[in-house]
Amino acid sequence: MTQVLLIMISDFHDDYYHGVMKGVVLQRYNHVKIIDVPINERFNPIATAWVLKYLTPYYPKNSVFLLVVDPGVGTKRAALVAKINQQYFIAPDNGIISPLISSSNNYSIHEITYHTDQVSSTFHGRDVFAPITGEVAKQIATNSVNLSVFGPSIQTITSLPVNINPTPLNGIITYFDVFGNIVTNIIPQQKHGQHKVEIGNKTLLLTLAKTFDC
Repeated sequence: MTQVLLIMISDFHDDYYHGVMKGVVLQRYNHVKIIDVPINERFNPIATAWVLKYLTPYYPKNSVFLLVVDPGVGTKRAALVAKINQQYFIAPDNGIISPLISSSNNYSIHEITYHTDQVSSTFHGRDVFAPITGEVAKQIATNSVNLSVFGPSIQTITSLPVNINPTPLNGIITYFDVFGNIVTNIIPQQKHGQHKVEIGNKTLLLTLAKTFDC
């Protein structure tokens, strides 16, 4: 049987719920190599979208990404399965995959309406996303990918401002990493040295440098 690469991204990677999702995937298709990518910021789709944008180029085509950072679980937000640049994504419609969509001309998106089991109000990772992930892995392994079996094709999804840079000096905080670094979507175009930075109603004097040892 063909092995499929699965990248699992959740904000509860340190709890047993993450392991439950793995079991559900393997019930559907057990020739899967699973790589865990933790998201340290819980309930933060922007951070997840930022990580995903920079993660995907390092993985090969036909990789499957199971994305469960889902503060809107149980609400009317849609569940999605998508193919983007020869990779596959199963995720809530909360903007997680929007930066990938906005920078690609090669994608298809389907809203998941196909469910084989009872769906809980609070664990769609187990009841919706993991089962579909296993089925997508099986399709890839058998060269029979057909995302339309999971639901209708759609054109519009929720978007996040990860790619938006109104000016070189305006942007948003996208991620706090484990070292305490604050990551933004601003592309620096200023000279090195000290600059005033406004965050909310606070003004800070910060140093712009290329290295940590500045």
